Amino acid sequence: MKQDSDSLPSRLLALLSAPDCRPLAERDLAKALRLGFGGRGPLRRALRALEAEGKVRAAGGGKWAPAPADARGNELRGTLRVKQSGDKLFAPVDPPHPGAAFASPPPPEVLHGDAIAVERTGRPGMFEGESDADRPVRFLRLLKRNRKNAVGILRLGPAAAYLVPRDARLGTNIPLEDPLPALRPLAGHLVGAELLPPLPGEPPRARFAVDFGSTATAANEIPALLFDHARATAFSEAVLAESRNPALAEEADRARRDLRGRLVFTLDPADAHDFDDAISLDDAGEGRVRLGVHIADVAAYVFPGSAVDREARERGCTAYLVDRVERMLPEELTVKTCSLQPGEDHRAHTVDLVLDEATGRVLSAETFRSTIRSSARLSYENVQAFLDGERSGDAFPSGIAPVLRRLAGLAAVLRKARFAAGALDFALPEIHCLLGPDGEPEGFEKRGAGEAYNLVEECMLLANKAVAEKLFAAKVPFLSRIHDEPDAEQWEAMGAQLAAMGLPVVRNPREINRLMRQLRGDPREYMAQLAVLRNLNRAVYSEESRPHFGLGFRRYAHFTSPIRRYPDLVVHRMLSALEEGRKPPVARAGLAAVAAECSEAERAAAELEQESVRLKRIRYYANLLRAGETGPWEGIVTGFSPKGIFVELADTFQTGLLPFSALADGFYEVAPNGLSASAGKKHSYRLGQRIWVALGEVDERNGRIDWTVPEAPRKSGKPPRRGGKRERDAAPRPERKKRSRKK
Repeated sequence: MKQDSDSLPSRLLALLSAPDCRPLAERDLAKALRLGFGGRGPLRRALRALEAEGKVRAAGGGKWAPAPADARGNELRGTLRVKQSGDKLFAPVDPPHPGAAFASPPPPEVLHGDAIAVERTGRPGMFEGESDADRPVRFLRLLKRNRKNAVGILRLGPAAAYLVPRDARLGTNIPLEDPLPALRPLAGHLVGAELLPPLPGEPPRARFAVDFGSTATAANEIPALLFDHARATAFSEAVLAESRNPALAEEADRARRDLRGRLVFTLDPADAHDFDDAISLDDAGEGRVRLGVHIADVAAYVFPGSAVDREARERGCTAYLVDRVERMLPEELTVKTCSLQPGEDHRAHTVDLVLDEATGRVLSAETFRSTIRSSARLSYENVQAFLDGERSGDAFPSGIAPVLRRLAGLAAVLRKARFAAGALDFALPEIHCLLGPDGEPEGFEKRGAGEAYNLVEECMLLANKAVAEKLFAAKVPFLSRIHDEPDAEQWEAMGAQLAAMGLPVVRNPREINRLMRQLRGDPREYMAQLAVLRNLNRAVYSEESRPHFGLGFRRYAHFTSPIRRYPDLVVHRMLSALEEGRKPPVARAGLAAVAAECSEAERAAAELEQESVRLKRIRYYANLLRAGETGPWEGIVTGFSPKGIFVELADTFQTGLLPFSALADGFYEVAPNGLSASAGKKHSYRLGQRIWVALGEVDERNGRIDWTVPEAPRKSGKPPRRGGKRERDAAPRPERKKRSRKK
């Protein structure tokens, strides 16, 4: 029997590849191969293994056939994306596309986020108006299991324990292969498990790893989230030892320029711990100014291939969660060695720009390694108060107040010129969670970018652009930050969503900016911004130099945050090599791998950050429901499903479903374009409409909220009842710089 099992894949492939063999179902294959009782399991596993190797394919109707000879050439590679609803989509890597549906579900061993290979089904143009991207895909094979861990509630079965995943996208309970007696005391706990290697055709299995304790304890949520995403929290002893005693590129010190005579200062949020950029501004005569952007020279301490460098590349970037910061580099380097603390000499990499003060035009640009000494640590809050006339300039060290006034004027000129050149002129505010000492969410506030933040941002954008232009002109390979223009389908979808709100269709950045300026203060402003953002591509890193659509730059690179972004560190190394006449430390081919890794790491960190806020927000509303505080609150219609209306609250950005069954107006139908719903002629809802909702149900495990109709609907514009001390409003204030520079 063992011999039959071992040779089964080759026998199976020979049978299916026979010239006169038609596609066969499993039962017919088992009969043809004379597999006895119990042979169907090995047959199924052999089929899945051959499918993963690209040698056979599912031919529809439960039948199997050999893969075409050119299957590898026609395959698409990407990831499996599972929606909260359970719907599965294929997200290709190249070319970028919102996603394609599957002709049949992928096998059970494939999980959300896994790298997979697929092929298009049917023939191009089978239906009128159908593009190639509209065709469903057929799963070919699993390329890589990207998910390592799972977190959920431990439950006990008759013979084994299993995990009920907190992430609904996993779609199934996961058996644990640990002895039941050992896990019995942990029943009902929030636990983490390590996923075992996938078996073809088999659901996921796991092994118990860590007990996080009671689900009722708020402090357990974020550690469990970090484990779920396999985000390393502690640094190895080798990395820590290297960061405590970093080597130093002494040859670079000999060529450094001494800028300690300049008036240099840092400008960050009041609660910042590390300072990786500083600014100086001096008069250059004849209507010109010299802007200095001085960046912590992390490359002087972190060398390619070192333990610290390997760890930094693995992490890719710093993640800013709702209650903590998970750093890319150890604190010893980020807070002490490299951080540009005031009153201390520090190694920096300087971008020196001479500009026409009236127009913001760059007249000359130079980069070099330097030594600086920051004169002051300024905060957004204090500088904003000064710019608003609420704080005296005497509170700053001597000479800084006039520089701030002049710098604010220059930043306004730069900002205006950038928007005139095609940069997008809008940004959504971020939601900030207010936590109690026990980790319980107590409320939320919106934070927008103020003038003090914009002042720094314009300087950093200018420096990043100058570095990219210099490397490109020298034909030195470097990591570009690219943002591709929307394709025709994205422009069309954007226009349809705007039209559904009674707004004009836009076709380019200038029209987008014109619309956003017209909508300032309009109730539809936020939804219009969402309609644009939903149909933009994601900015990524690339070894190719391509334009940045959102910023309106032909060439752009990330250079100004090497403490928290690995691509910036790579760009520092390439720039230093150019300045010193050395060969680039990374070839263009090697940069492609770094670009892909860093883009994925950034996406994972962003998902982690958003998930941390989502967890606290769901807990917040669950607490409100338990306390009997159900609203009502004003929200905005953001979408439709066959079951109801998606409504996002104006105060907290929490999205939930208002089921059609909760409405008393009759049977609702969603319009074919998915942008409105109506109950005959009785009532209708449209995208962007503002409505009042109350809290109905909260599903903490799946992170879902159902709204309901308030008992006494309020007239539009009347403020909702507040949820006691739990809910707070806040005036717009500058965003945390370290979180917002993601362009």
